Amino acid sequence: MLGSLTLLSALVASGSYSDSIEVDFSAPTYDRTLFRPNVRRSLGRWEVKEGKLRAAIPKGGGGRPPIGFVGLFRLEGDFEFAADYQAVALPKPKAAPTKKGGDAVNSIELVISGAPGWCVASRKSLSIGERASSYGELEGQRKFISDNLPVSGTVGRLEVRRKGTNIQFYHAEAGSNPVLIGTVPFGDGPIDEVGLQVYAMNTVDSLDVRFSRVHVGADRIVRGLFGSSSTWRRLSWGLLALVVIAILYAGWRSAGRRRATAASGSHPRRGVIRAGLLVVVASQGVAVVASHHISAGPSPPQPGARPLRPEFLIESVGPRPDDGGRQTLGKRPFLCPKGMAL
Repeated sequence: MLGSLTLLSALVASGSYSDSIEVDFSAPTYDRTLFRPNVRRSLGRWEVKEGKLRAAIPKGGGGRPPIGFVGLFRLEGDFEFAADYQAVALPKPKAAPTKKGGDAVNSIELVISGAPGWCVASRKSLSIGERASSYGELEGQRKFISDNLPVSGTVGRLEVRRKGTNIQFYHAEAGSNPVLIGTVPFGDGPIDEVGLQVYAMNTVDSLDVRFSRVHVGADRIVRGLFGSSSTWRRLSWGLLALVVIAILYAGWRSAGRRRATAASGSHPRRGVIRAGLLVVVASQGVAVVASHHISAGPSPPQPGARPLRPEFLIESVGPRPDDGGRQTLGKRPFLCPKGMAL
């Protein structure tokens, strides 16, 4: 039965795309920059085992979130996203005693999201049997769900396709052609995120699902770490935290130097801490620019250069004929050409 997964590869080419991503987990390595695992608080895990990408969720309470394998890329124009799966353990759900509304469902899903909302192609196990369906939520809180299509077997394929402005959802059993399970208008804007998802919703069951291949085709694929909008959000918050830490550390160091100078009995140096933060959020990314400067009084200019007026004067005495026109700021000499006043 595992070998029948290879029969599904012929179902990929449903359209012609200028860019594509093919991930075969049976290969010795795969490009790990294309996806990132997200297990949230489920205690689940993603691992490559025996030539398959394995999604495992242990037994637990009914409030466990789904686990995802999220693409670090964005899709533009028409596209297709498909995955071959094997349900090693996708049992008839045993409802959790603490479930708060909603059906008990164990499911394998393909998830996409963009400006209009999010939607899912699902192969699931219900109390009434095995089913395939699509559902989601669009802008304006418009929810949709397709009819539940009866399915059988443990090996199959889920697909999500967009042609024009409509998204279509398909399911194929091993050795059969894809069957349409739902359609929803989604617009022609970018698809910000796509991913695999395994969900034990309102159940206490343990799940074990294997993926052998993932196929993505699109008119344009924006790859890499910055292709995902959620990555930009995490990156911007991380950089902002680093800037704040740097500013606090600089202030702490400056205050420590002033205390040490005061304890030694010498005149304390007064400092100025300047920090600027610019966060520019654009449709293609986030730029964070930070500047930090600590000044312990003005630095002496080079001889012959026009002096800049200091930001503060501790003490100033006029030019003295015996020092060649030197002025003193507190106990520090400040070079000033003869005849020029500060």
